[in-house]
Amino acid sequence: MIWGRVKQAMESVGSFFDDLLNTHRGPDYVDRETLDVAEFLTKFGHLTRPPCPTHLTQRKLRERLECMQEELNEFKDGIELQDLAAQADALIDLVYFAKGTAIMLGLPWEDLWTDVQGANMDKIPGVGKRGHKVDLIKPMGWIPPMTLAILQDHQYNRRLFTNTHDQVLEGRCRDDA
Repeated sequence: MIWGRVKQAMESVGSFFDDLLNTHRGPDYVDRETLDVAEFLTKFGHLTRPPCPTHLTQRKLRERLECMQEELNEFKDGIELQDLAAQADALIDLVYFAKGTAIMLGLPWEDLWTDVQGANMDKIPGVGKRGHKVDLIKPMGWIPPMTLAILQDHQYNRRLFTNTHDQVLEGRCRDDA
């Protein structure tokens, strides 16, 4: 039943997403949640995936941040009330906004996720700077994610968005206002 709804949604967005749905973790794999969010962005005329990673205007980034902060606040309220439904709703909405922002930025999500997952899996149990009883720390020789290299592998070029002083120029950034 649920895949029927996904398939129906894919048809409304186009064959591009249908092809991605039928790819199982290949180079063009896109998870269902990202496809759902892309469909939502398309339906309501929001920014959709650019051909390569890009910058958003400060206005657009602040807008996205405000939405994500609202969901974090709702999650906090759900924690204080021990309301599992409120916690679940806030977490789903937070992921929805985060993935929507990633789509607008043109981030190669699967590649970035795989890299961060690998770096996280290399951590070891220990008490970190947060002081939590159950935490993980970076061991000696730990290698951080290669985020910039991955973005560059996907044709990101910061110089396309900056002046000679490496300041991002708003006029070169994406916005839907």
